[in-house]
Amino acid sequence: MRICDIQAGEVRIPLRKPFRTALRTVENVEDILVRVVTDDGAEGFGEAPPTAVITGDTRGSIITAVRDFIRPALIGMEIENTEGIFQKLNHCMVKNTSAKAAVDMALYDLFAKRCGLPLYQVLGGAAKEIETDLTISVNEIGQMVEDSLEAVQRGYRILKIKVGKEGLKDVERIAASPFNCVMPYGSMHLAPDGEASGDGLPLEQVKLALDELHANGLKILFSIKDVYRSNPLGPDDYSYRGLKGADETAKRYVEAFRRHPALLAWYTCDEKMVDWVEIMTRRRELVNRLDPDHPTWAVFYQPNVEDYLPMLDIFGGDQYPISRISEGYDHHMTSIDRLMGLAEATGVPTWNVPQAHNLNIYAPADKAADYRDPTGKEMLALALVQAIHGGKGFIFYSYFDFPRGPAGSEASPELAEKRWRNACMAAGELKKLEPFLMAEQDGPVAETVKSEGKFR
Repeated sequence: MRICDIQAGEVRIPLRKPFRTALRTVENVEDILVRVVTDDGAEGFGEAPPTAVITGDTRGSIITAVRDFIRPALIGMEIENTEGIFQKLNHCMVKNTSAKAAVDMALYDLFAKRCGLPLYQVLGGAAKEIETDLTISVNEIGQMVEDSLEAVQRGYRILKIKVGKEGLKDVERIAASPFNCVMPYGSMHLAPDGEASGDGLPLEQVKLALDELHANGLKILFSIKDVYRSNPLGPDDYSYRGLKGADETAKRYVEAFRRHPALLAWYTCDEKMVDWVEIMTRRRELVNRLDPDHPTWAVFYQPNVEDYLPMLDIFGGDQYPISRISEGYDHHMTSIDRLMGLAEATGVPTWNVPQAHNLNIYAPADKAADYRDPTGKEMLALALVQAIHGGKGFIFYSYFDFPRGPAGSEASPELAEKRWRNACMAAGELKKLEPFLMAEQDGPVAETVKSEGKFR
């Protein structure tokens, strides 16, 4: 049983009523379906939801990953060679976990069919039924109580209650802290209460949210980073709430908010590969032409900094080195130091992204213990290394990850509060250094004394 094709397609199914969280409102189930076909006609199916605000993966990125990277890597492999297949699947490209997960499901489906058994038996499961929970959508309290009681009547014994969609309270909390800027991924559908609902273009609600930021003394890095076609070599097939085309969508938002006093810059790209440079360079030129008063900002972990300079006005380094405990920590500062040194050598201005989150939010539950939170001092140290290399902005990532736990769970309120306090401590120390970081002239030359010895 040899793999002869891997296909990806889309499905969109309307929900009976909207599902809301602190990050987004969903009115349609949108999924990417993956089919793996073998030479004897067998088929395995998998799926992945494009949830950019959670995983960073979009409809276009999942399809492109499957079509252009995963498919060429796996074509011709035997289904029975599970170890080899999964090694190739995981190493054919970095990140893109949603695309990999969809293909992973389809491969397991095929393997179970090859064994002539249901998948749960192949995986060692003894029970034919499992109990699941139901997530209660964020709404007014009365509506949430009503929805919870209805769920119990339908037989659910475990309810997950979504909380945290209190946009104004978040704004007030951030405004009272050492931070002076926000960078919401969902800028294009921002609203005073968190997120604009409906299918129409929410420009008025976005304006009200920006007004609220301005009234509280906060600036915004306005994100249009997910506005791009599904393939850099293909047609402009992007669509958003009635708008057609990535460039037309970006143009509409830039024209709508370029004069808003809360605007600091346009966040245009997040970790794209070099085959996107030409497309994103044209995006930068478009934004610069429409709004010459606000720069474009793009973030990368990749070390080939010079390749990306044509597509940005300000570079952001976003390596997150506090990762797997089992991998050791000797690379923590060296990786940040190396990337920021490369950026500094080009002369490009930098606003950087110190790690403030625990990477276990992206890990399965059985791997969560292999990760840990960065401490407040580590957050500060990461930012200071970036400052030493000329960094002028520090966008701690991320406020909305503080309440999150591994595998879709929620952190305890005490842990979320501790993370927030650590980030505020680090930002407060940077605030004290503001006169030096923002000075136009070099400071006095420091006298150094060479010494020898050992330290621990």
